[in-house]
Amino acid sequence: MAPEEFLAFIHDGRTDHTTGEIAAVIGAINSMILSETRTFDPTKLNSALAAADPEEIASAVQVAILRGSFPFKEKLEAWGPFRERSRATLLRRGLNADRILRGL
Repeated sequence: MAPEEFLAFIHDGRTDHTTGEIAAVIGAINSMILSETRTFDPTKLNSALAAADPEEIASAVQVAILRGSFPFKEKLEAWGPFRERSRATLLRRGLNADRILRGL
C-alpha cells in the first residue's frame, strides 16, 4: 500500500471502526514496511506517519497504528512525533492518553 492510500484510508473521518477495519490498518502497516522483495524498508511507513494528522484519525485507529508499528519504532523517525501528536489529540478528546498509550 502506498503512503497516500494509507493516509486516505486512516483519514476517513469515522469514529466507529470495525475489528476488521482495525486489522486492515495493521495489515497496511506490515505491507508498507516490507518491500516487494520482503526485506525491511521503513520509507513508506515513515512517510505516512510524518504526514498523518491525528486530529483527523479515529482514536482507535491511532492506537492501532502506534501498536502495530511499535516493533519498528527505532527505525521510524516519524514514530515518536506521531505518538506525541496522537497523545495530544487523545487528551483534547478527553481521553486518558497515558493509560491508552501505556507501554508505547
